[in-house]
Amino acid sequence: MTLFDDIARDYDGPALYNEPKFAYYNRSNREAIGRIRHLLEEWFLHYPVDHQTELRSKFRSDINAHHYSAFFELIIYELLLRLNYKVTIHPDIDGSERKPDFLAESSKCESFYIEAVLATDKSAREIAEEARMGEVYDALNRMESPNFFIEMEIIGAPKTPPSAKKIKAFLANQLKHLNPDDIAALWQSDDREKVPHWNYEHDGWKIIFYPIPKSPKGRSKPGSRPIGVILNGKFSVLDSHSAIRDTIIAKANRYGKLEWPYVIAVNALGEDVKNIDIMNALFGEEQIVANFGWGPKKHKHTRARNGVWIGEPGIQYTGISAILIAHPLLPYNIPKAPIRLYHNPWARKKYSSNLTCLPQSVPQENRLEPIEGKPLGAIFNLSPEWPG
Repeated sequence: MTLFDDIARDYDGPALYNEPKFAYYNRSNREAIGRIRHLLEEWFLHYPVDHQTELRSKFRSDINAHHYSAFFELIIYELLLRLNYKVTIHPDIDGSERKPDFLAESSKCESFYIEAVLATDKSAREIAEEARMGEVYDALNRMESPNFFIEMEIIGAPKTPPSAKKIKAFLANQLKHLNPDDIAALWQSDDREKVPHWNYEHDGWKIIFYPIPKSPKGRSKPGSRPIGVILNGKFSVLDSHSAIRDTIIAKANRYGKLEWPYVIAVNALGEDVKNIDIMNALFGEEQIVANFGWGPKKHKHTRARNGVWIGEPGIQYTGISAILIAHPLLPYNIPKAPIRLYHNPWARKKYSSNLTCLPQSVPQENRLEPIEGKPLGAIFNLSPEWPG
């Protein structure tokens, strides 16, 4: 049994906008993608045969969240093996019908449970909107446009599926009347408003199309994708810390009181996750308390009681020993992905075993002290340039 198909591959282009991640990795003949496939197949051989079918089904899913979830489980399993653990998948828990992902046992009797989860700051609505837009982008990239690339300025997002066929016909009709040399002269005038552009609207979604002339040598060449630039004017508030916090809390008490330390591994797929997002997720959002009454106007920096470890009742979820956070860890960035083990200052069962070779943050005098450690590339023997 293998993760990927044993097929002849002749596609060396980029992934389509709406293409499932697995489908692209499965069909691409690029050398870098081939190295990714080879590595993951090697790890899959290490995965217990009795559990390969379940993992493979998730990994090959057209739903990217399922694919990434299976990938994260696979890499966590391989990480535990590399750190000399004996690993049991879905171990039985006394008093619970639920089973965590892994029980890791070391020769020094330093066992622990670990759960592997994804955190994304995109809602189901946003994922659906992106899928609708992706269908349009892919349809436009299949359009013959011998003389022009297209710049698209995006405002809003479609609430219902737009007709890619209608948008494609609309744009093709506009382009056929243009002379690329005339448009090139207009772009050189540095007055963007002089360049022809056309609005297309559908149920909350507005696209402004601009034609960008190809160079004379590049015209009429088959196979080039027309979309050159996409400018997204959609406003959104990045809220990675809430996604990380809520994902952890959903798993915090899932298995009751456990015999061994409990670690939750989180692959944070949000955009531009920073240390402040992680601290806000674990300890509560940073806030400033201002005094506007009589007397000296003093402002105090504090945290809201809305984190994993400090909530409205105070200290909570002490059953979590530590949280391992990667942001984001994907098949193409394994050696470079940021990853760190955050120890719970109030854990009932402290974690102190082999994962501490990774970068970690350890409680020291009312703060978490960062300690450097091995990156994933060193543990998996991958160069920083891998897979290129």
